[in-house]
Amino acid sequence: MPLETLWVKHQIWLESRGYKLRSRYQHDWIPSWKGTKKDPDDCEDSIVMVYRDIIDAIRISDGAPVVLKAIWTDRRSDETRIGQLFSSLGLATDSRNHCVPIYEVIDGPNIEGMKILVMPLLRPCLNPPFVTIGEAVEFFRQIFEGLSYMHELNIAHRDLHRGNIMMDASEMYPKGYHPVRLSKSKDLRHYATHYTRTERPPMYYLLDFGLSHHYPEIRLDIPVRGGDKSVPEFQGEGHKTPYDPFPVDVYYLGNIIFEKFLSTYSNLEFVRTLVSDMIQTDPKKRPTIFQVISRMDEIISTLNEFQLRRRLIRKTEHMPFRLMRDARFVVGRVPAMPPKRVPAPHSEDAQASIRAFNAATRPHIRMSNGLVIFGEPPRRQPRMPHDQIRISDEG
Repeated sequence: MPLETLWVKHQIWLESRGYKLRSRYQHDWIPSWKGTKKDPDDCEDSIVMVYRDIIDAIRISDGAPVVLKAIWTDRRSDETRIGQLFSSLGLATDSRNHCVPIYEVIDGPNIEGMKILVMPLLRPCLNPPFVTIGEAVEFFRQIFEGLSYMHELNIAHRDLHRGNIMMDASEMYPKGYHPVRLSKSKDLRHYATHYTRTERPPMYYLLDFGLSHHYPEIRLDIPVRGGDKSVPEFQGEGHKTPYDPFPVDVYYLGNIIFEKFLSTYSNLEFVRTLVSDMIQTDPKKRPTIFQVISRMDEIISTLNEFQLRRRLIRKTEHMPFRLMRDARFVVGRVPAMPPKRVPAPHSEDAQASIRAFNAATRPHIRMSNGLVIFGEPPRRQPRMPHDQIRISDEG
């Protein structure tokens, strides 16, 4: 249990703050299989957390599943500040805002510089697999919209990859699912039943703002490699050259679609030209995210209901199999895509939140005698202190 020590140590305190951990993380936990003939793999309390700084929990007040993320503020990072901006009054309810909601920020107990972000339990954006063209198109539309909202406020994400795009699948899975073994029910006794994305459209979110930054004036920064290592301007000596992070964000989204959709399915070719432009080697030739949205809207306007309901066809499928499976997706009573929401102008509350955020920004980039001077760039989330991860596993 070494990775889980921090959470076990503070389980009672977390419960006093309104968040209950799974039985495995209770301070007095005894493995349910101990002294029995049960297979530990069949027992819910044998399931360990995936990341040392992130754990699932239940909000006691309403039973909602949440995620707790421990971060350390002793290193320069805008994660908390940016996350709170997008969860602030006025911005949180904006239909264009696809930044993960932060319900609460808690000061960590007796650990200097530690804070705990409380967020909704989300599901990987590719799980379960997409089924229809309309589902894929709606995913593209939402992630483009979410990034445009960040860029509109002069904030670059800087680490967009499929692991940092997740979805609220609570409507798809009305009975819930296990937070680690996603295909199983909460108690592991059954497979988790779910609706399709067409029947119960999910909301997609951008998350993890550990490398994100606000650029009120100069849009230049020192390269920091995130999850996607393929960025053209970071290759070779490029990792030493100041770059514009906004075209890189566009590249990230284009590369996700290229690798996970265009390389997998044969009937999404209508977005290939747009995606090819988004992943151009020369960042100056890439469209802005606002141009991407405009072009995507034009593409969507050319697709009819029949096309959107068509099943996504994997490139490895054979023709007879395709024809046999297509029929069930063409006819349906629900829309192939949810109607596009019409965004409203920023409310007075949103404008006040943005003004306060801008006023608190301390640019780490400045001009001096015609030269761009860089301060310390954002760094990755530091590892959990080693003195917090020592415990013997009773299981």
